Amino acid sequence: MGVGYMTLTNTGDREITFTAAETPRAASVSIHQSIMSDGVMSMQPLKNGLAIPAGETVELKPHGYHLMLEKLKGPLKEGETIPMTLSFDGADTQRVELTVESLDDIAGKRQEKKAMHGHGHH
Repeated sequence: MGVGYMTLTNTGDREITFTAAETPRAASVSIHQSIMSDGVMSMQPLKNGLAIPAGETVELKPHGYHLMLEKLKGPLKEGETIPMTLSFDGADTQRVELTVESLDDIAGKRQEKKAMHGHGHH
């Protein structure tokens, strides 16, 4: 199983919905949301897709929205690019490539980003 993260921006003037993703590297891809409830993190699929309001950006990231790549056709290798087709209600299909990173690298980048946000300019 693999997890996919990305940023989706709706440059249009109407809300769109991210409805599906597919890749030849996995039997199925589903859109999930992580939810913290009573101190327990759980995941649930978004059966109706992920709404992206007009002019806004939605980030798929750890502990939030993400893609679950299920029944991978072989192990993922760090540095590998994964072709993916994204489908939307209200927008054209998009083709993207995700780059495989280790979860340690992703966690490190998030910490680095938080640290950068903590520094102000005078």
